[in-house]
Amino acid sequence: MSTKKSKNISRRKAKSKERKIKRRKRRENLSSSREQKIIYRPAISDMDAPEGFCPISMSQALIEYAKPIRERLGEESMEVFQLAMDLAMPLWNYAIRLEKEEEDDLLKTKIIIQIKKSLKMNINKAREFFEMMVERKIYLLPPEIQPEHPMTMYIHKEADYLITDFDYNEVKISDETIPPDDEDKKLIHQIELQDKDIAGRYFKMVDNCNDRYKKWLIDKGLDKFKDDFPYCIEIFLNFIYTYHHDEYAVLKSISVYLLQEFFTDHLFRKVMVEPFEYVHWPPALKLFYRFLFEKEYLKNPEPVIELFTLIEPNFMKILRKRY
Repeated sequence: MSTKKSKNISRRKAKSKERKIKRRKRRENLSSSREQKIIYRPAISDMDAPEGFCPISMSQALIEYAKPIRERLGEESMEVFQLAMDLAMPLWNYAIRLEKEEEDDLLKTKIIIQIKKSLKMNINKAREFFEMMVERKIYLLPPEIQPEHPMTMYIHKEADYLITDFDYNEVKISDETIPPDDEDKKLIHQIELQDKDIAGRYFKMVDNCNDRYKKWLIDKGLDKFKDDFPYCIEIFLNFIYTYHHDEYAVLKSISVYLLQEFFTDHLFRKVMVEPFEYVHWPPALKLFYRFLFEKEYLKNPEPVIELFTLIEPNFMKILRKRY
């Protein structure tokens, strides 16, 4: 072996070792900083709200509060959503000031003008809308019943929903395996790299996972769920790979305790869908683990699928209590 070639190999080994050390230190620093910021709180489904109310994260409470603004704007898009939030926030803050008996006529006038411009109302209608939104804040989230935890609130239930079990007759599929093609193999490789904590690949992996799982559902004759179920998986992947957990967690290795955290707390804090849509998560995840098995990421999906089956009845009880 030439001296030049030997030096190049040694240099590459040194750089590789240096990258590993930096990556380990970055994980240790991130873990340390996260541990310092941990605020212990009960699962949102374990909080006993007063009759007629349910616990909700503060961010979701703001979104729910802004519903009349979003309905007035009509169109569903990220730009419209942001416009609604930009208008809801000063209304929310003004209502809080009123709760503390701190009136501000100048701020009130500015908000009414903002309403007039954003919602294309005349000044009288804008004033009426302003008063309605202030009253809505007090009605939805009465200050006197709010819990001590600053990031969770009790919100007034505006409607009662009938939550029915998911009809598994709609997801009967053939036992015939669909072998992985080149794109599936590429996805599994990306998941395995993510499992090894190789940075910079997460979002590409999620996009590919969404596409390949969607195609698999269609190939299995489950076109009805080709949009809803991949969204469920995206939320689950986000929980597994982007949140700090007290234990090692990848798709191949996830404990019943983390799954319980996902179904009793994470979903309700981070996802806002129609109440009946929450029932999609257990079947979506069961099928997802079947997909991972057929694409040769897992040797046996049944242990995890069984965990979903065990958790599902309690999850349904939580949904019925909550909504």
